[in-house]
Amino acid sequence: MKGYEYAKHSAQKGSSCKSAKECEDMKFLRSIFRYRESKIVYRLGCWILRILPIPKWVTIKTPYGVIIHPKDFRLFSMALDLVEPEIQNTFEKWIREADVFIDVGAAVGYYVLKAHKLNPQAIKIAIEPDFIAFNVLKANLAINGILDNQVKVLNIACSDKEEETEINTCVPPYQTKKVPAKPLVEILENLKIELSRKSVLLIDVEGAGVKVIQGSINFLSMSRPKVIMELHEGKERGVQKILKSLGYNINKPSKHFIIAS
Repeated sequence: MKGYEYAKHSAQKGSSCKSAKECEDMKFLRSIFRYRESKIVYRLGCWILRILPIPKWVTIKTPYGVIIHPKDFRLFSMALDLVEPEIQNTFEKWIREADVFIDVGAAVGYYVLKAHKLNPQAIKIAIEPDFIAFNVLKANLAINGILDNQVKVLNIACSDKEEETEINTCVPPYQTKKVPAKPLVEILENLKIELSRKSVLLIDVEGAGVKVIQGSINFLSMSRPKVIMELHEGKERGVQKILKSLGYNINKPSKHFIIAS
């Protein structure tokens, strides 16, 4: 594999499960714990957070490392390994076999930490345009002993062309701001990263997914990496059509995600 020089590790691929039965139990729990589908569960969690005397930013222990994270509902799901449960089983299976993992919209780094725990040998690239989230992401990698040559972190947005684009920040203070953006294909060319069918592309870009995919068509059509994308209020409907035209099979585990391979 050509590209950015990453250190290799002898650690075995990790997992939050201690046994086969525990893994099956976790799969079952994820199948029923769909907090986005339950307004009662979500509102209850938000109410508990409001009354708890904790700061706006907290440090939480997860199965994949310690994470500095804003005070929001995800604190519960991170601690219980139930973040976005409808994609976790697929994500874990794919990551264990991946040669490259690219997290577009990495926020503070939960999925990067998880990918590193499950497959420390894989090349990992975390892309986050929000400057505050980017710095928290770097801090989270550092406090978990993950070196710069183990995960490549980039403070830039992805788009269909090189431009200045508008983003909604993903951590406090929440605001809209303009940031530089490049096509993902250009970013990978600069890093000399080559993808394959084993590679995994995770995209969560608050509605800009169509532009990210359009800026990735060259390697999507040639290398066919696996894709998991979060959808945002109908803003990314064109993504499925593009991926299908490239030969991908599409699965929608919920209205919030597509899984393509």
